[in-house]
Parts: sequence; C-alpha cells; structure tokens
Amino acid sequence: MKKIVIIIIATVLCFVCKAQSEIEIAMVVPVEQESAMNANLWQTLNGKMHTMITRNGVSAAEYSGIVMYPQISVLNEQTVEGGMKNITIIDLQLTLTCENVITNTVYNSQVFYLRGEGTANNVAKMKAINNINPNNEQFAQFIKETKQKIVNYYQNNMAALLDRAKTLASMQQYGQAIALLNTFPISVSGYKEVNNAIIAIYKQYQQDNCKQFYHSAYTAYSSNDYQRALSVLEQIDMQSPCANDAKTLCNTIKQQVEEQTARQAEQLEKMFQSYVDLESKRIKACRDIAVEYYKSACINCRKSK
Repeated sequence: MKKIVIIIIATVLCFVCKAQSEIEIAMVVPVEQESAMNANLWQTLNGKMHTMITRNGVSAAEYSGIVMYPQISVLNEQTVEGGMKNITIIDLQLTLTCENVITNTVYNSQVFYLRGEGTANNVAKMKAINNINPNNEQFAQFIKETKQKIVNYYQNNMAALLDRAKTLASMQQYGQAIALLNTFPISVSGYKEVNNAIIAIYKQYQQDNCKQFYHSAYTAYSSNDYQRALSVLEQIDMQSPCANDAKTLCNTIKQQVEEQTARQAEQLEKMFQSYVDLESKRIKACRDIAVEYYKSACINCRKSK
C-alpha cells in the first residue's frame, strides 16, 4: 500500500513539473496603446502573438508574472488613387517588449516593421497586422532569444530572488512572494530549492491566515450559506493549525445539507486526511495565489507604460 501511495505522489509531482516546465507569457496592451489599436485590432494581434509564442516552446497565459507588451506607432501613411476608391497605405512600427511585472526586469525588446493597405485607416492597420506570419523566422528567433534570456536571468539571480521572496514573506506579502517564485522555469538548475521555498512560504501564509479563513467559513455557515462556507474551507491547508476545526465544520455541514452539498463536504473532509491530495492542493493553491497577484499587477502595469 505504501508503495502505491509513493507512486501516486510521484505521478502527481510529474504532472506538476510538466505544467511548470514551460515559461508562461501573458500579452498585455498598455492603456496608452488602446487609442492606437481598437478592440478588433488588439484581438487579431493577440491571436497572432499567441500562435507565435506557443509554436516556439512558450505557453501563452491569460495572466503571468512575465508579460509581452506590444506598442504600435504609425511611421508613414499615404493615400493613392485606386480607381473607384482611394487606397490607404500604412507603415507601422511594432515594438515587442518582454518584461517581469514583479521585478520590472526587461528580458528582451525588438522592433518589427509592418505594412498594410485598405480603403480606410483601420482597414489598412488590420491588413498590416494580418500580414504577420507566426512562422516568420525573425519573430521565431525573437521568442527563442527571449525564452533563453528568461532562463538565464533566473539561473543567474536565483539566490537574490529567493532572498527577496523570503523578505516579502517576512513582511506578510505572501501573494507577491509566491508569485515571484512561481515564474521560475523548472529547467533552472537547483529548482528544487525554489519549490521548497514556495511550499515554506505557503505554510507560513497558512499559519498566519487559517484562523481568518475558518472565521469566514463559520460566519457563512451560521448564515446557512453552506456553499460559501465550503469554498472558504477549501483554502485551509490540511496541515494548518485550523485543519481539525475545518474538518469538524465540514462534517457538521455534511449532516445538515442536501445530498449534493453533503457530497462536496464529504470530499473536502476526506482531503484533510490524504497526503496525495495535500500535495496537489498546495500546488493548486500556490498557483491560484500567484494568478490573483498577477491580475492586480497587470492592471497596474497597463497604466504605467
């Protein structure tokens, strides 16, 4: 039985390593660029960048601590007669900059030149963006170079970033600390130390916050909002000081509610007893904490560019 449990745990961790092995980059359009690109133009460019990124060994994420900023400027615009309708020809400069929103580190930046033509300004711009070929060697080389520079940055600055994360945790800035370490590529030599630091910070976070989680859950339970109570209880780690209280509350809810909610409470109660679930739950919890931080960070970084 012990051997089976070890195999299961190893399998879970392998899936986690696979998920973290790819660098994740989110596309973020600066607020000042919204006037240069309407929603359709941005959506088209975002789709092109998504394809380009994923074809070159990087994951495209909705939110990440590593972002790609596109900046577009018009270099030249001219109108020529084209029979029934005049034709607008536009030359655009597209600057792509890859940056870490937590450390404000710029990994790479490059300028690309695009041309499009159409019966109107926006039509010509859209044509220029549609002319981007994700298989273009210049774009592909840029992504590959960016990926390598990111890996090099984390490899060369591991000790400093670990110290920074620990300092943030000591100041109870757990979200930023976990988000900072969550951007580390798994391929970096010595990644195990990073992973251990994430878990240690998460445990510290649980130590300081589990009473608050439990109080919120109990308040929801007292108001007969059982779904809310269970949702909050899911945030409590199975080895936190509040784990026994959380398990007891789960059992209480299970005895008082409808079958569907009771099953949810029973599953959560069982999780407080399973080491395998503990590992996967911590991994998911750390990821959720990081994503929440990335969301707020990306809102601020859009305004600062």
